[in-house]
Amino acid sequence: MGAWIALLYPKFLVQLFGKEAGAKQSQESRQITKLFRPLLYSTLVLLVVTIVSFAAPLARQICYLHDNAELLRSLSYGTLALLTSLQFWAVILTLVPADTVKETLEQEAIRNKVVDRMKPGK
Repeated sequence: MGAWIALLYPKFLVQLFGKEAGAKQSQESRQITKLFRPLLYSTLVLLVVTIVSFAAPLARQICYLHDNAELLRSLSYGTLALLTSLQFWAVILTLVPADTVKETLEQEAIRNKVVDRMKPGK
């Protein structure tokens, strides 16, 4: 999603990391803030998966956890369902700004056609 932001809004990244970091908030920057929440969700999912994949082999060495294997499997399944739902929601939230960008481009194309028709000599 970071690449998505970089491709769609390169000017914003220059503003964000450049000299104009404190500049007023534009329409483009409001669009970008809509992409930060899914980026945060995806990062959280990745972080949890990385921690669990590291901790699971270590947890298998603890005898107390072997006695509660059924409970731990239930917790693991619940966590997996939650992370899958969160990642799915992040993807949905990413598609909403993309649809907005598509609509903006379509409106710009229509406006350009009208302007071209109104020019003399055509």
